[in-house]
Amino acid sequence: MVNSNVYNLGYATGLKLHQILLHVEDAWKEYRNEEASTEDDHSAMSMEGVLQVTASYLVAYRKWWMNLLTEDPVHLLVETMLLLFVVYLIFRKDTQKGYKTTTAEKGNEYALTEREKDELLREWKKRGREPLAPPSSSDDNEEKMIVEEVHGATLILAGKEKKSVLNFCTFDFLGLACDDDGDDSVKAQSKEALTTYGCGSCGPRGFYGTIDAHLRLEEAMASFLKTDAAILYSDAASASTSAVAAFAKRGDLLIVDESIYEPLRTGVTLSRATVKHFRHNDMDHLENILKHQAEMDSK
Repeated sequence: MVNSNVYNLGYATGLKLHQILLHVEDAWKEYRNEEASTEDDHSAMSMEGVLQVTASYLVAYRKWWMNLLTEDPVHLLVETMLLLFVVYLIFRKDTQKGYKTTTAEKGNEYALTEREKDELLREWKKRGREPLAPPSSSDDNEEKMIVEEVHGATLILAGKEKKSVLNFCTFDFLGLACDDDGDDSVKAQSKEALTTYGCGSCGPRGFYGTIDAHLRLEEAMASFLKTDAAILYSDAASASTSAVAAFAKRGDLLIVDESIYEPLRTGVTLSRATVKHFRHNDMDHLENILKHQAEMDSK
């Protein structure tokens, strides 16, 4: 039924365009006869030549159109819709909000109209001149802290009386990175690794980013955890994404919190598993989903 309607619509569209082309051809013949009776033969012949070429294209296009109407009306319908859409794009009016520009005299310069200038001035006077940055709330007389020394989680501030304060902004709260206990300190080992391997592997593990230090550390981790093997990731996000995609696959069921951590959500998507979400931290909703799933599995 749908195909029949589409073919009928295409056929009707082709007939209508065929009639339009016939009218264009008749109008050209009348115009050619009028031009032939004018006194300016040179001008008439020039115009007649242009119109003759144009009419030949129209006639050829009409023949092609009629053949297409007979052989493939669906193709004809699609092409007609595209043609109308192009015409619409050419002649449509700009309805976007904003100020329209008008050409200033001759050239490529553009200028606002007087009405648009008045609107802009009224808006500027109404809102005023907003500051580029919010006013500072800090007191100029406030004492500025300048760090002079770092000892683990302890900072030594510069001044007449050197003050020792606890740094709550560091991840090295145990001070391991600043332990100066000989060659076995983290500092010394970091310097040695930097001298040996340079600043990072500059490549992914699967390509050319694996070095012997990675493999030794993975072996040590596997031995400590009493597992067959271990794998290192450069950050927690990539570890979370890869772990979910490694253990879940198409056909598995994952029931996850709707506000799950974004890398975990990426891993869930990559796994292609069936996913059901429960409301954030809503254990009652989670219980209902589990019960419903148990009932479905028992059938």
